[in-house]
Amino acid sequence: MRTNPWHTIPVLKEEDGFALSESRAILTYLAERYDEAGKLFPSEDVKPARAEVMMMLFFDTGALSKAIRRAFLKGI
Repeated sequence: MRTNPWHTIPVLKEEDGFALSESRAILTYLAERYDEAGKLFPSEDVKPARAEVMMMLFFDTGALSKAIRRAFLKGI
């Protein structure tokens, strides 16, 4: 696997050669792999705890990016 096919950052590269790009994928991977207590990314409490984490991870793809796009199109 290429380090990042889009040639952007962030990229997570592990010693075994595993590489992962895209911030949400990296955050989800790290939380699932290293958060043994499940405090950051709850695996047992899907609703509402994990759902709220996912909502915040993807906030910018919905409301925020739409507002930014409008601002740029208006020339602000």
